[in-house]
Amino acid sequence: MTTWPGWRSLLFVPADNERLLAKAGSRGADACILDLEDAVAPEHRPAARDGLPGAMERLAANGVAVLVRVNAGLRDQVRDLEAAVGPALAGIVLPKLEHSHQPVVTDGLLGELEAERGLSAGGLPLIGMIETARGLLAAAELADASERIVALALGPEDLALDLGGSPDRALLTEPARRMAWTARAAGVEALGFPGSIGNYSDLPRLREDLVAARALGFSGAFCIHPAQIDPIHEAFSVGEAELAWARRIVEAAPSEGARVFSVDGQMVDRPVLERARAILARGGRRD
Repeated sequence: MTTWPGWRSLLFVPADNERLLAKAGSRGADACILDLEDAVAPEHRPAARDGLPGAMERLAANGVAVLVRVNAGLRDQVRDLEAAVGPALAGIVLPKLEHSHQPVVTDGLLGELEAERGLSAGGLPLIGMIETARGLLAAAELADASERIVALALGPEDLALDLGGSPDRALLTEPARRMAWTARAAGVEALGFPGSIGNYSDLPRLREDLVAARALGFSGAFCIHPAQIDPIHEAFSVGEAELAWARRIVEAAPSEGARVFSVDGQMVDRPVLERARAILARGGRRD
């Protein structure tokens, strides 16, 4: 399985918008997703694909992790992957997953392109988007369908539409919890939050949604506007107090012998020690 790079914020950028593409690398997101799906009208996709390699190379040359969201339809997806796969590509975002054969087919296409273009076999990861009730119920099969899958991502707008409600915590908390449990059981990350991804003006509400996501086990989120990046980083970064606690736990752990010990008046056993080690590892990936 491909290693998760620790991305907290992944900023969508329409693949046919030159103005936004030119600014994407300076926004401060951990990764940029060049979008060939919802953000690009079907009639504009051929031109967007033509310009994709150059845009990806420019961003990657500036140290930006570049992903591409391809289309779910197979004919469009083949064209998208042909345009996207190359040294500048850090991963693929696969939308509207509902059936386990979808990531399997994409995996096969990526394997062929990696071999043709001299890239490491299996090196390109997949992020699978859960955007329908059917996809939510099939999430366990989807997460296990390909070794390339490193994360499941909640698509709040489409999922809320399919569930017949609004993209808010009242509707999305339970689906988010279910998806996070499924992702963790499969050993992959959970991305997103139980709220509208279109909310970039009501930052207090966005922060509340992100705190809820962190509490559910999410480790990062997609965003569509630069104003969302800092709140996402605040929510999914490891704070100094949390790091200090984790250091005290790890430093106090006996090298051998006792399986239970005490720190700050609290009992520490194996799960607590492993959580502290995970916090230190996650904190070490980001400033």
